[in-house]
Amino acid sequence: MELYDSEEQQVEAIKDWWKENGKAVVLGVVVGLGGLFGWRYYQDSVVQAQEAASEQYSKAVESIVAKGADSSADVQAFIDTSKDSEYAVLAAMQLAKAKWKQATLKMH
Repeated sequence: MELYDSEEQQVEAIKDWWKENGKAVVLGVVVGLGGLFGWRYYQDSVVQAQEAASEQYSKAVESIVAKGADSSADVQAFIDTSKDSEYAVLAAMQLAKAKWKQATLKMH
C-alpha cells in the first residue's frame, strides 16, 4: 500500500485511478443491474405463466366435475393448448376417469 505525503496526493491518486477504471466500474454496475433486473423479470414471467396454467387446469377440472364426460370438448381444448405442461397430462387423466365412470354406469 502506498503512503501519501499529503491529502492532495491521495485525491490525485483517486482521480488517476478513476480515469483508468471508471468506465469499467460503470459498465460493471450497469451490466450487473441489468442482469439482476432481467433475471427478476424472467422469474416473474415464469411464475405468472405457471399461475395461469394452474388456473386453466382448475377450470378444466371444475368443468369435468360439473359436466362429467360431457365436458370433453372443453377439456380437450385445454389439453391441446397446454400439451407441453404437466397440467395437460393431469387433465387428460381426469377426463379419462370421467369417461370411464360414464361407461361403467351405462354398462350397469
